[in-house]
Amino acid sequence: MTGDLDGAIADFNQAITLDAGEGLAYYNRGNVKWDKGDPEGAIADYDSALRIDPDHANCYYKRGYLWRKRGEMDKAIADFNKAIEFNPRDASAHANRGRARQAKGDCEGAAADFARAKILYGDAGEVSYYDNDGEVYSPDDPPAL
Repeated sequence: MTGDLDGAIADFNQAITLDAGEGLAYYNRGNVKWDKGDPEGAIADYDSALRIDPDHANCYYKRGYLWRKRGEMDKAIADFNKAIEFNPRDASAHANRGRARQAKGDCEGAAADFARAKILYGDAGEVSYYDNDGEVYSPDDPPAL
C-alpha cells in the first residue's frame, strides 16, 4: 500500500470513534498498520474486528499470516483453519497453513495443504516449499519432508 498511511490511520480512528462497532474500520486500520510495519498493532486491530465480526475469513487469514511470520505456529494454524472453514477455496490459506504445519514438523498435514493449494491455484508456480536452509522447491519437486 502506498499513499498517506498516517492519514488513513487517522481516518479509521475517526470512524472507530464514530462507531466502535464497525468491524471493517478495525480490519482496514489493521491492514494499514501491517503496511506500516506494525504487526502487533495489526494483530490487535484484527482481534477487535473479529470480536465484532467473528465470521470475517480474510481477517483470520491475515492474522494467521502474521502469527506465522512471528513463529507462533499454533496460533497461525488455528487462524488458517478458521479462514479455510469460511472459505475452503482460499489457496493462500492452505499454502500458509502448510508452511506453518511444516515448521511444526507435521509433514503429512503440510503435504496435504500444499497439494490442495496447488489444485486451487491451478498453477504450480504459485506454491513453494522451503527447507530449513531457505531453499525453495516447487510442488512438483518438493524436498523430503
